[in-house]
Amino acid sequence: MQRKYKNPPLVELVCEFRLPPQCAWDLTMPGLIYDKVRNEFPNRKPRLLHHFELGSGSEGIGERFRTERRVLFLASQDKRLFLEVGPRLLGVHSQVTPYPGWQHFKPKIEVGFKALMAVSDTEKLRGVSLRYINRIEVPDDSGGLEKYLNFRPLLAENEGMTITSFIGGTRFSIADDSCRVELQSTVPDDPGDRAFLLVIDYSLAPDKTIEQERALEWVESAHDKVDELFFERCIKQPLRDLFGEIR
Repeated sequence: MQRKYKNPPLVELVCEFRLPPQCAWDLTMPGLIYDKVRNEFPNRKPRLLHHFELGSGSEGIGERFRTERRVLFLASQDKRLFLEVGPRLLGVHSQVTPYPGWQHFKPKIEVGFKALMAVSDTEKLRGVSLRYINRIEVPDDSGGLEKYLNFRPLLAENEGMTITSFIGGTRFSIADDSCRVELQSTVPDDPGDRAFLLVIDYSLAPDKTIEQERALEWVESAHDKVDELFFERCIKQPLRDLFGEIR
């Protein structure tokens, strides 16, 4: 049974659907999607992403900059809940805190997914992912990270030596899926605390595709796996107590 918390640490949850490269896409597609979702996501906002790429070729290492235009469709009741549409991509974002729960977010995923499928000409998806960003702040006491986390940077520390900042991650393979877990320090709200981000990114393996009729079932299963196999295994009971576990 999934644990429940009064103060869950989740600050952003993103569900993304990606279409295969051969799928037709043009500048009219975001507008067609908007027509399907405008009742729940009526507010439109453009977004310009800048990408920096480093590669090598016959003339040596080169740099390339490119821009990508996307558009956000924001919910009327809370603009921290929105859809993001880009070339062959639709993401459903929730930055609502405190996190209202999966049963609140799941119907928004369905709205976005059905709109994408209604305007696309593909039977399969190239990628599906769920990304959870948790922000955790704990007292900077003598317990250290080992008091709160099973997933953490490990190094034999000499007397008087402590870890002050860190970033690290691991990628796991589960059948046809992949999961990247990252932990990095961040600036705490209270100077007397320690804060870090725990990011869990669960996705279809890069070389796999999935039929559109199975996509929402995959999302539901991925949600359960993230909670059971990763999030709860990364943390210890003192963190659950800080989150206000409901027993």
